[in-house]
Amino acid sequence: GLDGSTPVNPGSSDRYDDVHRGDWFYEAVEYCATRGYMTGVDNRVFAPNMALSRAMVAQILYAMEGKPGGAPGGKFSDVPDSAWFAAAVNWCAQAGVVAGMDNGSFAPDANVTREQLATMLCSYTRYKGKDASPNGNIDQFSDVGLVSFWAVDNIKWAVGHGIMAGKDGNVIDPTGNATRAEMAQMIYRLTTNVL
Repeated sequence: GLDGSTPVNPGSSDRYDDVHRGDWFYEAVEYCATRGYMTGVDNRVFAPNMALSRAMVAQILYAMEGKPGGAPGGKFSDVPDSAWFAAAVNWCAQAGVVAGMDNGSFAPDANVTREQLATMLCSYTRYKGKDASPNGNIDQFSDVGLVSFWAVDNIKWAVGHGIMAGKDGNVIDPTGNATRAEMAQMIYRLTTNVL
């Protein structure tokens, strides 16, 4: 309002002031929040347009798995056992869901790219024993040549199973950052379409 207060949007989510009915990600965010797969970044703040870190992705997949314990630590040089994401990253690594960088690090704070995210979700699907076949055609995207060689089949899988779609301008944006809203939508589609 004019006095500097934030008006309550009558269409906003019961949980988050920045998620509204009618947003393309509304249903997906509610789905993930209800199940505890994703939580807000602050009280009543989901931050749908914020980039997602690699550690956050590991934490979400770990939560989807019921946060199992017992994975050995020490695999990555930059994942100390005391880190909030250590159990998640270590479990994901043990399960073959995530891989590190060439230098033995995991880069937990780095923003996850869309092709990295497709790869992690495809690996998680394979871990679950579900269909991870690269059955999608990605030739229609104008920037298909930008997809890294190691991610091609994973992007084909994500597109073919309706988990990842193109963006405005007919691009798949493989090296662009994935947002929290995109992650919620992909998890929603993954759990309803594939898992």
